[in-house]
Amino acid sequence: MRMEKVCKKNSCKSKLKKIVIIFIIIPLLLTIAAVCAWFTLLYTGEEQVDKNKLNFTPANLRITDINGQYVDLPESYDSYASSVEIPDKLKKAFVTLEDKRFYEHNGVDHLRVIKAALNNLKSGGIKEGASTISQQLIKNTHLSSERSFERKIAEARLAIKLEKQYTKDEILTMYLNMLYFGSGEYGVKNAARRFFGKELNDLDLAECAMLAGIVKSPTRYNPINNFERSDERKELVLEIMRKEGAITNEEFEKAKNNKIVIKNNVNESNSAFLFLEYSIEECAMHLNMTPEQLLSSGYIIETYLDNDAQTILKKVMTNPALTLETAGGEIPDNAAVVIDNFTGGVKAFWSNCGYTPQTNRQPGSTLKPLVCYAPALECGAIYPSTVIDDTKKSFSGYSPDNYKDEYHGRISVRECLKQSLNIPAVEVMNMVGVERACSYLPQLGIKLEESDYNFSTALGGMTYGANITDIAAAYSTFARGGLYKNRSFVRQVKTTNGDIVFTSPDSTKRVFNEDTAYLITDMLVDTAISGSAKKLSGLKFPIASKTGTVSSSDPKFNTDAYNVSYTSSETAVFWQGNLSGKSDGMLPQNITGGGSPTLMAKNYFSRSRAEKKPFNIPDDIVYADIDKYEYAQGNVVLADAAAPKYAVKKEIFSSRYLPNAVNRSYSMLARPQIFIERLDNMRNITISADPRLNYAVILRDYFSGDRTVQLFDSGKSEYSFAIQVESGGLFAPRYAVKVYYTDDNGQTIFRIYPIDRI
Repeated sequence: MRMEKVCKKNSCKSKLKKIVIIFIIIPLLLTIAAVCAWFTLLYTGEEQVDKNKLNFTPANLRITDINGQYVDLPESYDSYASSVEIPDKLKKAFVTLEDKRFYEHNGVDHLRVIKAALNNLKSGGIKEGASTISQQLIKNTHLSSERSFERKIAEARLAIKLEKQYTKDEILTMYLNMLYFGSGEYGVKNAARRFFGKELNDLDLAECAMLAGIVKSPTRYNPINNFERSDERKELVLEIMRKEGAITNEEFEKAKNNKIVIKNNVNESNSAFLFLEYSIEECAMHLNMTPEQLLSSGYIIETYLDNDAQTILKKVMTNPALTLETAGGEIPDNAAVVIDNFTGGVKAFWSNCGYTPQTNRQPGSTLKPLVCYAPALECGAIYPSTVIDDTKKSFSGYSPDNYKDEYHGRISVRECLKQSLNIPAVEVMNMVGVERACSYLPQLGIKLEESDYNFSTALGGMTYGANITDIAAAYSTFARGGLYKNRSFVRQVKTTNGDIVFTSPDSTKRVFNEDTAYLITDMLVDTAISGSAKKLSGLKFPIASKTGTVSSSDPKFNTDAYNVSYTSSETAVFWQGNLSGKSDGMLPQNITGGGSPTLMAKNYFSRSRAEKKPFNIPDDIVYADIDKYEYAQGNVVLADAAAPKYAVKKEIFSSRYLPNAVNRSYSMLARPQIFIERLDNMRNITISADPRLNYAVILRDYFSGDRTVQLFDSGKSEYSFAIQVESGGLFAPRYAVKVYYTDDNGQTIFRIYPIDRI
């Protein structure tokens, strides 16, 4: 019994020992090993801090235009702020938000690393980082943006070496000078001038907090485009500063209630300022670099910039005679882009507001050719001459309205597009099918959400909308004969030795057949002559155009107005709108796509030096006569080859989808159906007629010859008359019907059919 107790006691000790080893000693040893490995990795390695990269000089980057000429970077790219220029409250805002133990660690915050590692383990993924300001400086100047363990270790090693070579104040100064704040602004000095119109020493605490809040996501928190988000982020920064003791409660309350005014001082030292900004952003994305790294790389960026086009565009967009005022008496937000149809390259870009190539707005009626009419032509659902019933109706519960609630009854597709009618556009989408019609937009570079696959997209009602650069690229597809190309600011990137680092990929793909593209162009040329874009009608060269207007919830105002126009060589989009969403920025109802934006388009294209040849007519395009009478009934039927000119209407078709039906009235002059009602010696006679033809009743007398007793003009499908039957035996008069028309030479073409058994 005693031996059993001893065994049990030894067994318990053995189990306890195993538990201690498994749950305490082994994890402890692993932790010690991990810590040793971590510090070994941190303090070994051959990476060295490059002083030249730390001296952030964006002027090292060189950018060329389409002709290979170097473009001067704006002077602000070299505006470097010294430590004494940067106020303490701005330094505190960044340190408190980004790296609160900045003055305590040696480049790597080990406590923060452990905390982040534990949080990431809990979440099952990398949700939280632990980069210090020193690490961020290294990442943005020395390393790529890839997410890998090797890159993170290299970053940490270099950050430690950085702190051995520079003081904390020097590191913070370099960091604040290389940060990207969006809107093309690098460094706190330039950002303060752009957003607030102030020098650094003049900033108040609220403005310092807003600058600190922007860098997490310069696009999301840019105060020009997203003031409300930026303002909310500012309050978060102030709250963190108060919590960490960087500011007092009194300072917090005062800064929180301070109303920040965004000046948006655009640098006018170069008309291509924005173009250069977006070229750098696009290039950085393709090369997986930060804009800061790219600016100090020494690379040569070759762009599609056309200085002539850029200069003309700026003159047009800054001409006060071409625009009306907003509800608040201000110049509306304007933006425009020009794309080369052959290359897909962006030739020029201009904006007087925070509009960027990523700024999505509701595109309105500019989507109609892309998502309604072109898909319908492509699948043969319509011709330009197809007749649509433009009346108020519902489509599976969706009930759109036409502008000003005006409806036109039977109207051709061509006229529907020219006048930008809403009901017919939805009708055409319905013919194609919503899913099929909407599937073309992603192929044209316009992104859709799953919820956008509905009838409202026909009229430009989208979840997130589209931007003018993507709209221009989509429309240039028509000018290119149905071939889509991704738009791009950058052609290629080279080193100073001439080695090619990046070349814009040729993403050409066919979306529409050539005949579809030409039919759309043909209708949009008409739109520029006598449709919604008729302000272009005075131009002496072929130009296709489409307008778009987005109304607000208040019928007195609009939010967006567009003109999209293209010639054989270039496509341009002109936009006016209310980027801020504030009431003072609303567009009066008389600012529509057919107004100011179309005038801007006219002024640009009339000055543009680009080639303006006639649009190429594909072999599949045919012109055919259709029957005018059938067309009046809403049917597209090919005309009889014998039909006179006054009876036909010439229309344009794709040879792939010619109408199957052909009218034969004029070549056949068919015998009409004749119905006789006998009443004693009276006969009531009814002729079932072809409305295109003329009819006559002839009395054929053996002795006196033929004479016309009834004459019926064309236009009716039935004629009736009465005759009295005369006796006369073999020589009694006989009746006949003459079917005839007058040909183009004035000759009467006819056939005579006897009326038997009177």
